[in-house]
Amino acid sequence: MKGTSVSRSIRLGLLTGVLGLSLGSSPVFGQDDESENDSEMGSESDIEMASDSDEGSEGKSRRERRRERQRKALPKVGKRDESPDNKFYSAIGAGKTLPQGVMRVRLPYQNVYGKEGFDEDGNKEGLGFEVNINAMALAVEYGLTDKISLAFVAPYIISNKAALNAYDIRNNNRKFKREYGRYKDAVIAIMLDQNLCSTTAECETKVADPNYAIPVNQNVTLTTGETVLAASNEPVARQIDALLRQPITPTDGKTGLGDIQLGGLYNFYDDNSISMSVGGGLRFPTGEFSEVPAGMRATGGGVTDLGLRFNFDYRVMPWMVIALQHQFEQMIAKGTKKKNSGIYNDRTNTGDPTIAAAIAIGSNGKDNDQEFEKWGLGHDGFLRINFGFTQFAEVLAPLGAGIQYGWFEGRENRYDGDAYETNGWRYDEVTRLRTLGLTLSWDGLGMKPLLPFSLVYDYKMPLEGTFATVAPVINTFQLIGYYKF
Repeated sequence: MKGTSVSRSIRLGLLTGVLGLSLGSSPVFGQDDESENDSEMGSESDIEMASDSDEGSEGKSRRERRRERQRKALPKVGKRDESPDNKFYSAIGAGKTLPQGVMRVRLPYQNVYGKEGFDEDGNKEGLGFEVNINAMALAVEYGLTDKISLAFVAPYIISNKAALNAYDIRNNNRKFKREYGRYKDAVIAIMLDQNLCSTTAECETKVADPNYAIPVNQNVTLTTGETVLAASNEPVARQIDALLRQPITPTDGKTGLGDIQLGGLYNFYDDNSISMSVGGGLRFPTGEFSEVPAGMRATGGGVTDLGLRFNFDYRVMPWMVIALQHQFEQMIAKGTKKKNSGIYNDRTNTGDPTIAAAIAIGSNGKDNDQEFEKWGLGHDGFLRINFGFTQFAEVLAPLGAGIQYGWFEGRENRYDGDAYETNGWRYDEVTRLRTLGLTLSWDGLGMKPLLPFSLVYDYKMPLEGTFATVAPVINTFQLIGYYKF
C-alpha cells in the first residue's frame, strides 16, 4: 500500500488524530483520545472563589492575595464530584466540563509502534510495514461557564520512522499481489506485441519462471505516465517485484505540526450519579499532506473535519465510574493530493498520467493534481471503567486506574471521486479496529496539601480489525496542569 494507506491505518494512534476532537476526556492522539483518564475538575458548586476582601488580606500584595484565593479554591476544585461521603476519588467520567474560569493544560507524549496489521478477513499478520512514531501535543482547555468548556489542540510529530519487510509484503499482502498482477499484464502485453510468446497463457508461464528474462531491453509505460526499462539481463518476475516495492519503501516520514483542532463541550445534565454531555469541533488541515510522496507519512489528514461527540458517565459507586463516549467525524471541506510516483519513494509524480499508454494499463486519465476527500462517516469511541483507590486507604486518594474497550471505523480515501490512486492501488477499504486500553494515574488534587497537576499513563493494544495495514500498540504519557483565573 502507498504511504497514505499506512498513515490511515495508524491514525488511531497519531497526534494528528490522537487528541482528536475530544475536549474533556483522544493516531500519534487521533480521533478521540481514548487514552485520557485525566483529572476533570469539579461540579459547578465546587469552584466558588474567596472574595478579595478575605480576612487577613489587608497589607498583602495583589499577587499574594491572588495566590491565597487560588489556594482556598483548590480544595473545592479537587473535590470535582459530590460523592456521598465527601471524600476525594480519582475515578472520573469522560464528559465532565471544567468549572468556570479554570484552565487545564495537557502535554501528552506518545509512542506508536506496530509491525502487524489485519487483512480484509480479519487475520492478524505482518503485512509488510513496520512503524515507530513519536509525537506530542499541546492541549489547552478553558471553562467558559460551569457547563461549557472550550479547547485548542496542536499536535506535533517528533519522529516518523517506518520500514518495509519484503518477505511479508510479497507473501501476505493481498494488495501487493493484486498490483503485481496488473504490472505482469502490462509486461505480457509487450511480450505478445513483440512475438515473444504466442498466447497469454504461454507468456504467463514465462513470466512465472523466476529465471526468465526478455531477450532485448524494452521500455514499459506505467499508469503514472512514467517510463521504466525492462532489462534483458534480469528476470522479469524480479523486476516487477522491485518496481512495485520501490515507490512504497518507506523513508523517514514528515515531522512537524499536525492538524490543529478547536472545539467545545456542553454538559447538559449532571447529578450525583449521571452526567451527559455533547460536544463539537473542527480539525483543520494544518499538517503536511498534499505533496507528501508515497514513501513518507504525512503529519496531517488533508481535509477539514467536523466532529460531533456524546458522553454518558455513570457513577456506580463513589470509587467507580463507567464512561461511554462516541464520536462521529464528517469531512466538510476537501483537500488536494499530488499523485505519487510509480518509480520513486521520495517524490511525487512527474510523468503524464493522461497519455494513452498510461490509460491503457489503468490510469484514470486525470492529471497529477488530485482532489482528495475522506468519504463517509467515521466512528470512534470507547466504554471505560475508572477506579479510585480511596476506598482502600485515604493515603491512596491520588491514585486511579481504568480499563477500556475501544472501537474505530475510518473512512474511504477518494481521489478525484475514485477509490483508486494513480497506479491502481485501492483505497476504498475502510479500516476497522477494536482495542483494549489500560490506564494508571496520579492526581495531585488528591494530595494534602493539594497540587494542581496530574500524571497519567495509558497503554492501548489492538484486539481485532480489518483492512488495517498497521495495527499499532500505543503508549501515552501525560502531564496535566490546572490554573484558576
